[in-house]
Amino acid sequence: PTRVDAEAGGRVLLSASISGLDGSTVRWFMGSLLVVRGTLGSDAADVAAGHTDVLRWRRDGSLSLVAVPLSYSHRYSVEVDTVGVEASDFIRKEFILKVSSVQQGEVEHRKWFLEGEEIRSTSHYSLREEQLLIHQLRRGDAGRYSLQLLNPLSEVEGHLNLTVLSEGFPVPTADWLFGGKVLPGPQPGVLDLTNVGVTQGGTYTCQLRNQQSGAQRSKNITLLIYGVCTLYYHY
Repeated sequence: PTRVDAEAGGRVLLSASISGLDGSTVRWFMGSLLVVRGTLGSDAADVAAGHTDVLRWRRDGSLSLVAVPLSYSHRYSVEVDTVGVEASDFIRKEFILKVSSVQQGEVEHRKWFLEGEEIRSTSHYSLREEQLLIHQLRRGDAGRYSLQLLNPLSEVEGHLNLTVLSEGFPVPTADWLFGGKVLPGPQPGVLDLTNVGVTQGGTYTCQLRNQQSGAQRSKNITLLIYGVCTLYYHY
């Protein structure tokens, strides 16, 4: 079946695109319910009661849905009886329509990956919508992280917030570096990027410094950025 995504309240077309069979009977089913019966090449069609406000027949055999309600998420099938053959011989196509209330710019599903492997919630990783919290950072956490965002209606422009939590006495200062340059942040240890794009992916370095002793420590984090995401690291 062909998957078709639509926004609730919008318009969607289930395209049959049948040509050269004018006069053939076309039947559209919503699940097992016959909802439209029409004839190829004709503007007239019978639409099931209770569906006339949403379903629109098209003379090429396609089915248009207007002001689509969420309840119209369903499996649809179209059958075409070709002229001059037995009714059991027909052309059939199937569609799965998913109507979503997700609006432009919203994210329906999120998945985190490390080097292409999906990250799941464990005692080491905590997933909180767009946030990934890594407990007790270790060498095996080095690598390329990516966040996959799914919105069937649009691409999402995002915001990236990298926060380092440091402990010690006195508390070490923290700077983020990218391309060898110190990046500004709203507060020490926080890197805040807006309108994140893939060009901002790369190696970020968090540099910690004890102002009293002068001791320094740094960590590199490689990021592949797709959209809205927040990473928190405990050192």
